[in-house]
Amino acid sequence: MLYGGGETIEDVREIREDAPLRKLTGLQKIPSVSALGDWLRRMGERSGVVAMEKTNTSICRDVLIRDQGNDDYTLIVRPLSRRAKEKPR
Repeated sequence: MLYGGGETIEDVREIREDAPLRKLTGLQKIPSVSALGDWLRRMGERSGVVAMEKTNTSICRDVLIRDQGNDDYTLIVRPLSRRAKEKPR
C-alpha cells in the first residue's frame, strides 16, 4: 500500500478495489479499514508497524518469487483519487 503512494489506513480501499493487483499478489481477501485499524490497535503502536512491515516484505517476496521470468507487464501509475481532488495551497 505504501509503495503505491498510500498514506493512510483508508488507502487499503484502493487495494480492495484493485482486482488485478489482488490477483498478482495472491491476496484474495483484504480486511476492511475498520478491521485493519482494530488489528493495529491490538498490536500496539510500534508492534503494529513492525507487523505491517513484515507482512509487506512477505507479500513482496512472494510476488517476486512467483513472477520470476515473467516480463509481460505494463506498469500504469495513477495518483490516488483523493490527491487528484486536493486544492493547491
